[in-house]
Amino acid sequence: MIRHLPRNFLATLAAVLLGALLLAPPAMAGMVETEQLARNLNIDAERERLAAEVARPEAAQKLESMGVDPAQAAERVKAMTDEEVREMIVKLDAMPAGGAISNTAALLILLLVLLLVL
Repeated sequence: MIRHLPRNFLATLAAVLLGALLLAPPAMAGMVETEQLARNLNIDAERERLAAEVARPEAAQKLESMGVDPAQAAERVKAMTDEEVREMIVKLDAMPAGGAISNTAALLILLLVLLLVL
């Protein structure tokens, strides 16, 4: 069957196949660290946690008081990159649970305690 094909056709076919091989990108393999894999698996849970925080009534009230529609904020959370979600979760975890106390309030409380003790 190959003997019946013209020589030009076989040369053209060989050139096309060789060209296709040269244009194909090389396969890349590498080690995947456990931490990297765990981060990628946890990003969906972190994104859901962040969406739940935005959906809380207190957060919705605060967003509305700042002129931000809570629905738009929820859409923004969905559109965040993985790195942005991680940054927000780190900031969220670093925040005190009961709210921050100002330096002035801490100084007044300390003075009040000292006055009560003396």
